[in-house]
Amino acid sequence: MADLDLPVASDQVLLARQPIFDAQLQVVAHELLFRGDFEAVGGAQASATVLLNAFDQGLLRSGPDTVPAFVNFTESMLYDLPPFEPGAVVIELLEDIPPTPEVVAQVRQLKALGYTVALDDYVDTQAMSALLAVVDVVKVDVLDTPEAALAPLVDRLRGFDLKLLAEKVEDHAQFERCRQLGFEWYQGFFFARPEAVQGQSAALNRQAVLPMIAALQDEDLDPQALAQIISKDSGLTFKVLRLANSAALQRAMPIDTVAHAISMLGLRRLQNFATLVALSNLGHKPQALEAYAAFRANLCERLGRVCDTDISADVFYTAGVLSCCDAYFDAALETLLPTLSLSDQMRGALLQNSGTVGTVLAAAALLQEGRWDQVDWHALAACGLSVEAVNEAVWATVAWAEDAPWLEAG
Repeated sequence: MADLDLPVASDQVLLARQPIFDAQLQVVAHELLFRGDFEAVGGAQASATVLLNAFDQGLLRSGPDTVPAFVNFTESMLYDLPPFEPGAVVIELLEDIPPTPEVVAQVRQLKALGYTVALDDYVDTQAMSALLAVVDVVKVDVLDTPEAALAPLVDRLRGFDLKLLAEKVEDHAQFERCRQLGFEWYQGFFFARPEAVQGQSAALNRQAVLPMIAALQDEDLDPQALAQIISKDSGLTFKVLRLANSAALQRAMPIDTVAHAISMLGLRRLQNFATLVALSNLGHKPQALEAYAAFRANLCERLGRVCDTDISADVFYTAGVLSCCDAYFDAALETLLPTLSLSDQMRGALLQNSGTVGTVLAAAALLQEGRWDQVDWHALAACGLSVEAVNEAVWATVAWAEDAPWLEAG
């Protein structure tokens, strides 16, 4: 296969982030805001896009040195939890979510799982009392609330076990007034305007995501089959490995293969992740890139199987997939890999072509591009790979690629 000549995309605005302060003006959280045509995509897609873009930019982390992110949730999203740790995300209920018994019960379930739940743009009605009894934070638009109504509203809300957040605070006098009334958290232009977060969007091939969603709905799901589906797409592989290796999961050992990631994450978390990806405004990558990455990964796996090593063939396959992530994310591997807690073996293979995996990966890339004269045949021989074995693996991969049904455009 010839090398792909792909354009390098420039950074774009992925979302905006506005800090939330306490009375001592310490940042206690950020609200993540959608930037795009909201009317065209709708609430669920806007929120899913914000979540995935924030995840890609490392903004959804939990730990002693991080603060959570407030993200708007539609009613439907309450029943498909994000695959992120409860300490990373505050679920912000949009004001149009009705306080039905089902919604109240689901909020209780979310809180039992450890999530913090906030109520956005609160309007005082008797029907909302059911939600006030279960949420953790209530946001009051102090700019839109009449001055005469603000104190009575605060008095009523202070009868519940929750934090009061004054939003749209625009000057110092308003801040002092809110502090005297008993608000504990504050947000608005007086403190900071939303900051644009720039980067590369989460470009994935929808043709790779849909089979994953379908497989996750199968009651007789074979985890190995699911691993094969995910591993066919470099962008999806990268995201699943990153999710599994996130610091919040506190894994003792790096996770280098999709099969290992599936076993550590569990099917429910993967289902929620797949739903989030399906809802989001996916970028588009050419079908040729998917075929290109699949060819390299398959060739690496075939070579790995006949190497004189005890390294799993899955590791060789994953190295081949990850080596193409730069084209999927329009960023250098040196920038992408630090966001994954990969083993030293995998990182060295991808960045320095070191070790047996790196030797095979370097050779596979050259063979794929038809540069046989530049292959380090002595290094391959040291790995137990003869010219004949390499030739056989290449032609077997070519035959496989020609017949692979999932590579067909659909």
